[in-house]
Amino acid sequence: MPLSLSKKAIILVTVPVLFEIGLVGTLASAFIRAEEARKQENRSRELTSHLNTVMSMHLQRVAFLVLSSKAPGPGVDARVNELKEKMKVEFVQISQLALNDPAQKEKWKTLMMLAKNLDDTYNMAKVYYSNDNKAAAAFEFARVQSYLDQLIQITDQLNESQAQLLNERHAELLKSGREIEIALWAAVIGSLVIAFGLLIYFNRGTSDRLQALMKNTELLAVGKAPNKALSGDDELAEIDRLFHQLHNSLTNLRQRERTILDNAAEIICSIDEDLRFGDVNNAVEKIWGYTPGDLLGKRAIDLIDKQDQKTALQVLRDASKSKNGDQVRFEVRVTRADGTVSDTEWSAAFSADTHTLCCVIHDISERKEIDRLKQEFVAMVSHDLRAPLTAIQMVHSMIEADMEMMPDASPDTQRNLTIARDNINRLMALINNLLDLDKLESGMMDLLPEQQPILPVVQKAVDAVSAIAQKNKLTVGIYVDPVLEGYFDEEKLIQVVVNLLSNAYKFSPPSSQVRVVAVLTEGAEKGFVRLAIIDQGRGVPEAMQAKIFERFKQAETADGRKQKGSGLGLSICKAIIEQHHGHIGVKSQDGRGSTFWFTVPLNKDVFQAANKV
Repeated sequence: MPLSLSKKAIILVTVPVLFEIGLVGTLASAFIRAEEARKQENRSRELTSHLNTVMSMHLQRVAFLVLSSKAPGPGVDARVNELKEKMKVEFVQISQLALNDPAQKEKWKTLMMLAKNLDDTYNMAKVYYSNDNKAAAAFEFARVQSYLDQLIQITDQLNESQAQLLNERHAELLKSGREIEIALWAAVIGSLVIAFGLLIYFNRGTSDRLQALMKNTELLAVGKAPNKALSGDDELAEIDRLFHQLHNSLTNLRQRERTILDNAAEIICSIDEDLRFGDVNNAVEKIWGYTPGDLLGKRAIDLIDKQDQKTALQVLRDASKSKNGDQVRFEVRVTRADGTVSDTEWSAAFSADTHTLCCVIHDISERKEIDRLKQEFVAMVSHDLRAPLTAIQMVHSMIEADMEMMPDASPDTQRNLTIARDNINRLMALINNLLDLDKLESGMMDLLPEQQPILPVVQKAVDAVSAIAQKNKLTVGIYVDPVLEGYFDEEKLIQVVVNLLSNAYKFSPPSSQVRVVAVLTEGAEKGFVRLAIIDQGRGVPEAMQAKIFERFKQAETADGRKQKGSGLGLSICKAIIEQHHGHIGVKSQDGRGSTFWFTVPLNKDVFQAANKV
């Protein structure tokens, strides 16, 4: 069974360490022996040198003793005393060195004794020579000679023993040197053997398993099944088992994702950096008539209608350079497999990890067709109804004028004429709104923007609907800086403010206030003027806030009823503001009033810059 990585690490560390400890111990022992042999060799050399010095001094002293007997004098005595003191120093050093030589201990003691006897005999001989007792001096000199002969004999023995010791220590030094050399070579060879041995062991036990683990990792990275799982209970086998479990989990996840994608109603695909399809779900066959295999590797631009290819190419390239996760939306026409054209809305987001564009494509052909039919219907109704309604309005006006000349007309007749007039005016307003909206959305209504102040426009709009405010007992607060200007079409902006004020008056409780506030925008929308109409009415439910700017949409009251109106006013406002390259919106809480706001460019430069985007 393979050892765990921790145990293998212990082996990899322990074996070289134990080998190095043994090697260091061997080298240390050899160095210690060599150092001891060197010290003994030096001590032997010093003893030999001191012995030779002592012998030389004894011979000199004998010579000075003879000289003092023949020609005594203070110079000779001084010289003798000097030699005597030097000999004492030499014997002190010899006695210290001799303490480390227990094998020759007795000889060193004899040598010291003879040296003392010689010194005493020298002194007696000198005394006898001084007293001119030659016979006694001769006897003492004979004793000096006897002691000197013994001293020479012992010195020779000691020198011989020191010479032998020097040879032994030299041999020990040579032996230690050879041992150190052998230990070093053994260390080199042993280190190589251990290194290669551990390498082979590691390769068999770990490296091969690591390579197998890396191979499984590579297979897992490309979505393939890993090879057979590693055996054993070590860490590598545990990691490999986790990889196999991860592969199984990823496989199940991919299958679920594939199932979801294949059953999705919309086309979901990935596009690489060359704008080629990398993956497409099965919905493409139902919507466009292509199989996923038909599109794999094919350029997405080739499917797009030629008139939209340039725009789509630029948008897709910009999307591939955008930040990770940022979505880009655009509409293009796509050629189906049968040659027909499909109107589509694309939502693309770039993934930096895979370097692909993930796209969700909605087929909006039916929605486009419905919008087209709706526009045609609105245009037809508007034009076909306006002429007869105009004639009816003229006849009704004539009847009302005639009725005023008839004093016997009944009140019921007058009331019915008033109701009819109001209904005719409401129908005319609806038709005019439909025509205006159609012109705005088709781009046929001219826009004549100028640089001008905001306050006069607000004041004209307030004056235009002042009757409604008076009827509902409402007050209007205008909070607009007189010097604040914008770049806009005055008539169109008055129409927007009138529509928003009319709605605010319609839904505000009696005796409340409606405020009109204009400020400069900040942050991302800097360069625009923001105008807001704030009321204290019932508010707009959150679910309706995104829809009330659509055609024929109105906010319902709490009891489900709607105020009278065509539902086109806010749609017209939205179209006018968008024509100015501004934005319009509402901020409201149900039951706590509403704030309808819109923005217009601050100056011509902002307008032109927004027009290029």
